[in-house]
Amino acid sequence: MLPRPPATPWWVFKPIAGIDLTGDSTKLFNAPIFGDALIINHADLLQHLDEVKSGSRIADHQGSYLGIRQSGVINTEWFDEERSNEHFMLQVTIRQQQIAGFLSIMGLIQPKDVYRCGLAHDFLEQEDHFVLYNPINQQRLSSWSGGISLETFTRSANYDILEWSYSQFEANCSNACLNSLWRSMHSNAQNSVQITLRQAVARLYKSIMATTYTDQLLGAITALEILLTNDHRRTPYKKIKERVRTILGIELTDHYALERVFESRNNYVHRGTDLVERTIPLQALGLAVATLLRYADACIGYTTKDLLLSDIDRRLQKNRTNTSQQEQLHHLIDQPYNIPLFNYIDQTLEFDCEFKEGLYDRSDRIFETEDSFENIELNQWLDIFNKHTDK
Repeated sequence: MLPRPPATPWWVFKPIAGIDLTGDSTKLFNAPIFGDALIINHADLLQHLDEVKSGSRIADHQGSYLGIRQSGVINTEWFDEERSNEHFMLQVTIRQQQIAGFLSIMGLIQPKDVYRCGLAHDFLEQEDHFVLYNPINQQRLSSWSGGISLETFTRSANYDILEWSYSQFEANCSNACLNSLWRSMHSNAQNSVQITLRQAVARLYKSIMATTYTDQLLGAITALEILLTNDHRRTPYKKIKERVRTILGIELTDHYALERVFESRNNYVHRGTDLVERTIPLQALGLAVATLLRYADACIGYTTKDLLLSDIDRRLQKNRTNTSQQEQLHHLIDQPYNIPLFNYIDQTLEFDCEFKEGLYDRSDRIFETEDSFENIELNQWLDIFNKHTDK
């Protein structure tokens, strides 16, 4: 067995969708924006990989890339019997999902519209080509959908991307709404509360990119559990809901049906009742995103989750004497909270309500015309099918 080589630093790049950075930046690798992670555009990446680009597939993706710096042992010349490559890539994947989750949240809270951002792989694997066929009257329809198949975040049919310079991207990271979360995403942020935040961001990202409404609901509530469950003792759901109300306020949690959201979760976990429309997952994701962002603001100065949660619970106690840190926390969570995503959710739920009442006709929204390529292909398939069934 060959001697084990020492660990060395590697950069792992994956294409991202929904956001593309432009311009020049001389400090990309010298001072990565997330400490161990950066966003780099196609041209800059080619420049840094000039010696290997002729044999790489970088040119397949013309947008920006997410780069993760990870130290480890990569076996390129012998059998990986210790599976160090697998362990290395697992750690990279965890970090990629954390940063992709931050980008996804950033896209959802833009002031004018929601943008879907994340790892390109999470968009491409959800492309879906389907056909409908009625054997009684031989009606047929065909469609090809790209990207996320759910309509949770596509009411406005916004398929644009965020095109920013590097400096604009950094400015958006450090704006008032995202600044605290961005700082917790940095690799130098290593206390237990900041690590909890990153875990919740990664779980919320999986929820946003899920392919069923039920999975979106479960993922959103799991993200809330990660944030609001005590580390060293059992935390009932009643307490988690109470903490969400304390952080966001009764008016907001009632508006987005906190009780119904948790009841829908229980209905699936205990009875297998799936969700078939986007109302509940939209409300759940809105509550989760808002709780996560306000939690990031509230945790400044706290080094353990249990202490933070204890002080959040203390807000409901009467005749209390508080420290200055507790007073600062309670003042923060007493302020009304609003993010642009709420406007999107409200408009979407209003649209759905009016659509159910017959005020909109979306019959041409999904299905393609009869002479489309997919329908020509479908007709050929039906001819073969009918020949076999006739026999």
